Amino acid sequence: MNEINPYKYITTEHANNLPTVRIHRISIKNLKNTQNGVIEFACSKSFIPYDTQSDILGIYGQNGSGKTTMIQALRIIKDLLSGKAVDPNYSKLITIGENKASIEVVFDFQYPDEQIRSVVYSFDLTKEKNPSYVENQNYINDGNILNTPKYYLRILNEKVQASGLIDGKETRLQAFITYNLETGYGPTNKLPLLFASQKNDVMNKLAVIGNIAFKESKSSIFNTDLFGLLSEKTECSDYFLILQELMLFATYYLFVVDSFGNGFIRLNFALPVYTEKGAIFINPDYPTLYPKDYFEAAKKDIESVSLVLSTIIPDMELIIHNPIETKDKNGKDAISFELYSKRGDIEMPIGYEADGVRKIIMFLKLITSAFNQKSTTIAIDELDAGVFEYLLGEILELFQEHGKGQFIFTSHNLRPLEVLDKKFICFTTANPSNRYIRMKGVGHSNNLRSLYFRNIIMADKQDEVLYKNEKKYKILGAFKHCLASCEETDG
Repeated sequence: MNEINPYKYITTEHANNLPTVRIHRISIKNLKNTQNGVIEFACSKSFIPYDTQSDILGIYGQNGSGKTTMIQALRIIKDLLSGKAVDPNYSKLITIGENKASIEVVFDFQYPDEQIRSVVYSFDLTKEKNPSYVENQNYINDGNILNTPKYYLRILNEKVQASGLIDGKETRLQAFITYNLETGYGPTNKLPLLFASQKNDVMNKLAVIGNIAFKESKSSIFNTDLFGLLSEKTECSDYFLILQELMLFATYYLFVVDSFGNGFIRLNFALPVYTEKGAIFINPDYPTLYPKDYFEAAKKDIESVSLVLSTIIPDMELIIHNPIETKDKNGKDAISFELYSKRGDIEMPIGYEADGVRKIIMFLKLITSAFNQKSTTIAIDELDAGVFEYLLGEILELFQEHGKGQFIFTSHNLRPLEVLDKKFICFTTANPSNRYIRMKGVGHSNNLRSLYFRNIIMADKQDEVLYKNEKKYKILGAFKHCLASCEETDG
């Protein structure tokens, strides 16, 4: 099909009056080790004026209790709302023994005139065996060994609901577009508001769009081809504007970094510097090739990261070394450059810096964007890995007091419990049917870190057990049993 502008009705005037979008609540079912889990954000607890300040969510809990699962759910949400295909590796997230998983996310749309709309997006996930998969067989593509996915992830039963002032009427929460693989698009009474015609040719096009999206692991609703049909209607309903606003938010203002989908810095073959325009993948040890058309923008992003970095790590800055015009493997114009760190007179390739420093460099541009822009939401898994705990606390405390956007993170480091308001902290539990809770009995004078430890040890006061505690003598016994087994083997 021809190239389609998915934001046809986002005019210049409308663009200046876009809503601030905030995640209000996320619900997940049968995703990894979470049978059921619901997180409500602090912004959902009271009326949010348009010019709202920062909203933070720190997720804490023991290993394997659902922290990363929530970030991975956000990654799937972002990809679907952006019109992208979901990585087939995410099919592994569906709980073993279950046919499908479910995700629902509630957004608050806050407009400049203080109007607020609630928008709900929900869908199911299932997996389908790849007929081309051969057990224990890899294939080589352009010199790289790639794994053929065993399963494809499929998106089912999509639904978008909205409430608020819509098309001049105060409207209760109701579905205004749905997609089901068997019945197609609905609901029937809303289709005339969205499509210029319901004739056979249009319905046939809709059937094709839905089937292709299903096979490509994409959303059948947040889809540029569907938006092309929606834009044929002369009078644009607020419902279509809501879809465009949500896609715009996910594409340009929602950033999710998880170790499962993004590779993280543990691989060490590339350092992703995350920016509003996407990740700049820096080779830490050798020159990086970057498209010439985008190099100047990338350079500015690196310079802005360097500016903030120098205040966090005194006297440290980032330097672009040896930019040279060249061609990439496809013959397109590119710039070859190296990224160095500089402290005083000492310069060295970024690959020689500590993991914690590289971690900060990775995320600094995103954190800066969320700090300054109320429409930006960032979600980062394992934010604390390799980062000095006092510095981590300072960054989060500054974001809480002066930031504007929404910041979601997981962490094992407990320093943030001492600096963040209790409303910004959520804890995982040992109960897979009720994975996420807020801690009860926290007074203004309580140290949340100390209270968390006390609840782990005493296992009281809370509605759920926060930590499945194995007594030390059991762990000791296991260690000794292992030692005895090793000695028998040696003997």
